[in-house]
Amino acid sequence: MKAMVIKLTVIYKADLNDANSLDALQNLENECGQTKSLIAAIEDFISSSSTRLHGTSWDSVRSKLSLYLNALNLRYSIASSLAGDIKKANNSLSSYMGPYTELNTQYLEELNRLRAQYKNNLYNARTQYINLLNSTTEGTEQEKDIYVALREINRYSNLVSELDSKIEKIEGLEMADINAYSTLSSAIVDIAAYNTQVSSIVPSSNITSDML
Repeated sequence: MKAMVIKLTVIYKADLNDANSLDALQNLENECGQTKSLIAAIEDFISSSSTRLHGTSWDSVRSKLSLYLNALNLRYSIASSLAGDIKKANNSLSSYMGPYTELNTQYLEELNRLRAQYKNNLYNARTQYINLLNSTTEGTEQEKDIYVALREINRYSNLVSELDSKIEKIEGLEMADINAYSTLSSAIVDIAAYNTQVSSIVPSSNITSDML
């Protein structure tokens, strides 16, 4: 079955900024500290118990804990980098948006229609301006018409330029999203590896509650 690709259609700068302060990110940072403490406790038990707790069963306990230790080290690595990667991805998209508070691909058709209209108005204003300059008529009224034509040229030039910038941002939104998502790709691979590693740890029949 072909994987479904969800394209980003709308993005709000306020949402990106708010996402960087979510409790979930703080929980990831807390996870680092908790996992680090657990790693230290297991390492201490493995190293210190070898001189006090002997036998095949205890060797099995230490061997099994070593497997968990490997998984926990990967878990710590994921937690310590994921929060930063999420913020980096959000900041990347926020920076891409520039001055815009919203980018929505659903408005692209309408924006292109407006741009075509404004370009046509700009062409007409320039044509009128050239015709006025070439006219043999002189006087206050002509000067007024020239001023109006120049004002219209400036107005529609600015409108076309503004639409060009926004259309360019919207058309590039999918690639900007892909680039931001790529920041998280290594963490996603690590999470999959962590799940596989944990799933592969089979409880040992040599370890019983009587030993604890």
